[in-house]
Amino acid sequence: MQRSQFLVASLGVMVMPYVLFGQRKNYSLKYQWKILTEKQKEVRDRSYVSGLPRYPKTLTAIAWQESSFGLPSKMENPKDPSGGVFGNSYVTVARRHFRLGQEVSTSNGIVDATSHVQYVMPSSTQRGYVRRRLKTDFSFDVYHALRTLAEGHFITELETYVLLGRRFRSQDWLGVWSYYNGGAKGSPKYAEEIRKKVAFMEAINYQGDLT
Repeated sequence: MQRSQFLVASLGVMVMPYVLFGQRKNYSLKYQWKILTEKQKEVRDRSYVSGLPRYPKTLTAIAWQESSFGLPSKMENPKDPSGGVFGNSYVTVARRHFRLGQEVSTSNGIVDATSHVQYVMPSSTQRGYVRRRLKTDFSFDVYHALRTLAEGHFITELETYVLLGRRFRSQDWLGVWSYYNGGAKGSPKYAEEIRKKVAFMEAINYQGDLT
C-alpha cells in the first residue's frame, strides 16, 4: 500500500466514528429541543398546561414521542393505527367516544362462568370520525390522552398494591407510561423513552413556557 493510500485509510478510520457520533448527537434530546419551531413550541407548551396538575411533563413527553409536537408528517401511524398529537389509538378512542363498551356472548341467553366477554369493534365510519378529529381538535386529543393515562395509573397502582404491598413511585410511572402505549400487555421500551424525555425536562427545569 502506498503511503498516500495508507494515510487516507487511516483518516477514514479516524473520521468515521466522529461522523457517526455527530449523527447521534444531532438526534439527541437536547438537539431536538433546540431546533423546535415556534409552532412546535406552542404545541409543547399547550401540552404541558393541558396535563396539569397530574400529567404536565408526561403529556408533554408523549406529544414529543408521538408526533414531535404536532409535525404534520408524524400525526398518524397507520400501522397502529393511531394519530393526533398524542398518538391516540383510533379503536380505543372510538370505543370510548361512541360508548361501544363490551358484548357478552352467552349460552342460551344466560350469562355464566363459561360466557365470553368481547370488545365491540368500531365501524370504519366511527374510526374515520375519530381519526379526523384527533388530527384537528387538540382538546379532543388531550381528553382521550388523559383518559388513557388515568386508566393506566389506576391499573398500575392497583397492581403495585396487590403484588408488592407498597408503592414505588418510579415504578408506578413506568407502569403508566408502559400502559399508555401497550395497554394491559405494556410496552417497557416505550416507557423508557418517555422516562428519558421527562428526565430531560426536569433537568432543564422546563415548566411550560407560556407567556
